Amino acid sequence: MTDPGSSCSKPSRIPLQAPSLDAERGRGLAIVEALSRNRWGSYRVPPEGLRLVWCHLDLNPTPAQVEELFRSPI
Repeated sequence: MTDPGSSCSKPSRIPLQAPSLDAERGRGLAIVEALSRNRWGSYRVPPEGLRLVWCHLDLNPTPAQVEELFRSPI
């Protein structure tokens, strides 16, 4: 998935936003961070200048890892 993102040219973290309950945006990266257990990042894709976000997901999470997802504040 890509979007215009920030103007950083090297891989960098995108700050998470703290959306209100009625916000229509701002939850996507919090969900990515929780599901990937903080194993994600992003970089610019030249020449389009888009931002690409990547993450590592567990194929077979342990029961403890699944439990942790439900305790994470998203």
